[in-house]
Amino acid sequence: MKPQATSASALVFEMKPAAIYARFSTELQNEKSTEDQIALCLSYAAGRGPREIAQDLNRENIDPPRGRRWNASTINGNAKRGTGLIFNELYAGRIIWNKVRMVKDPDTGKRLSRPNPREEWRSIDAPQLRIVEQSVWEQAYALKAEKGIWPAT
Repeated sequence: MKPQATSASALVFEMKPAAIYARFSTELQNEKSTEDQIALCLSYAAGRGPREIAQDLNRENIDPPRGRRWNASTINGNAKRGTGLIFNELYAGRIIWNKVRMVKDPDTGKRLSRPNPREEWRSIDAPQLRIVEQSVWEQAYALKAEKGIWPAT
């Protein structure tokens, strides 16, 4: 019996590596500015804080991924959920899925997103999707872990 996918991202489990690469390659090519993502990672790795980076992006009128303005949380993300622009592992050539699961609230019937433990995350290397050099990625990640904001690997 074929397992039933509980969300669109769960379908990735059934996809072959070539299909995964194609999906995320298209997503990466659709980014407004790859250069902006590289500059953001470089700025953080050079020691600039997320608030300062967000202020500069707003001053330069660079559109945020969602909403009207950049803020530090867009850049920092959420360590438990593995989000944030600086640490989008797709930019470092790694596709990760199964970060969250959807559950139904018994009172409201609404679907709620809940983080999965890191050991349940799935990943695949996709070096052709890398847009940030490994050394820059490692430096930024080390800074985040040093500050105790991101779990060390």
